[in-house]
Amino acid sequence: MLVGALRQLPGTASAAQVATAAVRAGLSLDEADRALKGKDVLPWDRMRSLVEQLGGHSEDLHFLWQVSLQASSPPPTSVEEAAGRLAAALRGMLLAAGQPPLDEVASLTGVSADRLEAILLGRCVPAWNTVAALASALRTDPSLLRNLWDGVRCTFSASPHHFPRGGFLLG
Repeated sequence: MLVGALRQLPGTASAAQVATAAVRAGLSLDEADRALKGKDVLPWDRMRSLVEQLGGHSEDLHFLWQVSLQASSPPPTSVEEAAGRLAAALRGMLLAAGQPPLDEVASLTGVSADRLEAILLGRCVPAWNTVAALASALRTDPSLLRNLWDGVRCTFSASPHHFPRGGFLLG
């Protein structure tokens, strides 16, 4: 998934753009090329710099980087942080799937394009079955997202509120 997402970044359109991004990220062209082909997984600080130099949003690819290394993050400290992590992971998966239009994803999931946009922006946390349907529509194993979704539920449960069956809106 990480390689698929990296290939969608605007700065990967030409070898010259990749070379410029590599230099600006403090990498050799070979290091950048190996990372973009999935032959090496760079340490996060270097990967983040490369992603940003290629015109991407590093928070959207962080989860994909973690999955590629089978790593995890410390537990979130707030509902907003947990929801943001889930949304960023979903945006990364959308990128890895080739950025299909939200209308297309909506037709595959039964979730409206407006609600999908709210989910991807972290303004709405859906029920698990919606997250699983979205992951499946993006050709991703839903179980990869379960810990992130559970993180939202657990931080929400630590608040004085009851986690709503259908998900909830933030803000």
